[in-house]
Amino acid sequence: MKCKADCLYFLHTYGSVKDEQSGIISFSTPAYLSHLIDLFQTTRFVVILKARQMFITTAVAGYATWLVMFREGATVYSLSKDQTAANKLIDKCRTIWEYLPDFLQLRVGKDNSDTITFPSLHSEIISLPATEDAGRMTGATLVVTDEHEFHPHAEKNFSAIFPTITGGGQFFSLSTADKTRINTFFKTLYLGAKNGKNQFKPIFLPWNLRPGRDEAWLKSATASLADWQREQEFPATEQDALTTLKTRMFFSNEALDSFEATCRVQSVRHDIVDKYKGVVRLFQLPVVGKKYVLFTDPSDGKDDPHAI
Repeated sequence: MKCKADCLYFLHTYGSVKDEQSGIISFSTPAYLSHLIDLFQTTRFVVILKARQMFITTAVAGYATWLVMFREGATVYSLSKDQTAANKLIDKCRTIWEYLPDFLQLRVGKDNSDTITFPSLHSEIISLPATEDAGRMTGATLVVTDEHEFHPHAEKNFSAIFPTITGGGQFFSLSTADKTRINTFFKTLYLGAKNGKNQFKPIFLPWNLRPGRDEAWLKSATASLADWQREQEFPATEQDALTTLKTRMFFSNEALDSFEATCRVQSVRHDIVDKYKGVVRLFQLPVVGKKYVLFTDPSDGKDDPHAI
């Protein structure tokens, strides 16, 4: 009853994970992961922009295992850029199940690289590669899109998946950012969440949020990476994650930020707006001696009857 009531209690008391260095260890979570798992239990739509190796897939696997073991009829889908990557979530779920005490181990039905089923609860976990038709699935309790930034058909998949969760299902989008591409579906989803334009809860996880990481760790861990790779895989801020690679910028990012700060709207001169019936709008008075760039494009793609 305690396990069914609280995912964190279930994982902390009985969960196990596979560690590359230490083998099978107890499922322990630093504060940021505990907060995330609590959020999973109350939030339908979550989009996570993160640095590498933050244990987010492990946290999601723990939550997914809890769902299918304590909710009758639960169906979890794991989508990643290819089948091997998609299967990683199932592998983590299987490890948690295998090391549970006997009284918690539900009988497994189908058990292979891409599917685990629990017949007594009619629940299942299924992994799929993010192919063009991957979103054509039946109703889902939870859909996880891991490394969503790198899915080749992300927008089309999302359009197909969303109708399957309208009855109350959850959707978790997780990824590092590809800084060589700008207008990706994942970035649009994340920025839309930041601006309140969709239903998703945005979460950013910087590289130094994980305990034990500091500048010395970063220098050692990324010594073999090129500057642009270090910048992409281990961002410290949202801006670091979402902007173009600094190492490939033509203009200085700091200079652009400085220019932008001077261009933000302070107040509208309504006397000017009213005088010219909205055709002219003055936001700030010009400063003598300061250089400006003037640009207009009133053509609507047809002709140019105006000029500066």
